[in-house]
Amino acid sequence: MTTKYKKLKKTFAVLFFFFLSLTLITYVNAGSVFDTYTMTWTDTGDVDNTTCGVCYDSVNDTIWLGNHDTKTVYEVDKDTYIATGKEIDLTPDVAGKSPQSILYDPICDTIMCCYTEGSLHEVLNYTKDGVLQNKYTAPRRIDGFSFNDDYSFIYYVNKESRSVYKMKRDGTDISGTISLSGLSGSEYPDGLAVHNTDGVEDYFFVSINVREKISIFNMDGSYTGTYLTPSETGVEGLDFMSETILLHAKDDHHDDTVTNRLEVFTATNITTSFEFLSINDGVNGTTIYDNTPTINWSVVNDAEHYQLLIDNNADFSSPEVNITNINPYVFESECSVNSTRVSFTIPNDYALNKDYYYMKVRAYA
Repeated sequence: MTTKYKKLKKTFAVLFFFFLSLTLITYVNAGSVFDTYTMTWTDTGDVDNTTCGVCYDSVNDTIWLGNHDTKTVYEVDKDTYIATGKEIDLTPDVAGKSPQSILYDPICDTIMCCYTEGSLHEVLNYTKDGVLQNKYTAPRRIDGFSFNDDYSFIYYVNKESRSVYKMKRDGTDISGTISLSGLSGSEYPDGLAVHNTDGVEDYFFVSINVREKISIFNMDGSYTGTYLTPSETGVEGLDFMSETILLHAKDDHHDDTVTNRLEVFTATNITTSFEFLSINDGVNGTTIYDNTPTINWSVVNDAEHYQLLIDNNADFSSPEVNITNINPYVFESECSVNSTRVSFTIPNDYALNKDYYYMKVRAYA
């Protein structure tokens, strides 16, 4: 990526006046984060039972696992993965039904469990000593759920529609559907974890049972083309311990002779020096008079291509520009790279309207 490419000259007319601001967050080398993991399998002590979910207790620094067969949720030590003896019995409240997924609520310091029986979809909220605090009816079936970055609402995935939805903490539906792209008729999601970078939600990690993979989707539901491959079959619950550590609970529905396990994916080679350099030779917050500006950012070593997002919303929930595969081979006249920086001119097809914008870039190695 150090070869210099000839950049064709282009003349841009001043169409109108607009503002553009760059978000200067810590950028992550996505190739390292999503492709390079160390996987550790550890026996959690259950041989004949099936795991239904996993969640990380960030207040007490422990892990909780759900169990389909015993209809319990139990705590394990984060370092030894041995059960601590603390357990929540769901049997009196689920009337024989099995939990689908579990989620830790750090605001209330409680464990949330969801289950489905016919058209009834409920979420139960327990203290960690097993007392049912409250329960509510969910808008639809929940196959995996995860809080947003400030814990004000919940994302959840529904395998029947192959979509992600949002609901308030009391179960009230939040309008909007995020369809997961690239799933065939036999593929369905069965677990969800939302990844955050510096408090900004950026990806859905979704377990796909037929693929036996953990696929990574953008927040608009488009498939990134990247996935994690567990060491064994049986993809089930997901939760993040941090930005760089993902927990995966293995499901033994198809083989009761195999010990349930907890898999830990650990990201490596995080790039913290990835940053914007300028926009049309200006700095962050510059007012520009060009609706197809040139964006410059620092080179990520070994990056094969980049993705650029531009949105007038700081959470990048509905980007006006989402361009992938940015490199000089694909964008011969718009992109140039030298040893220190990438320079990319927004194509005319993505010309911006007058507004105040935010940007972020990720690299694929």
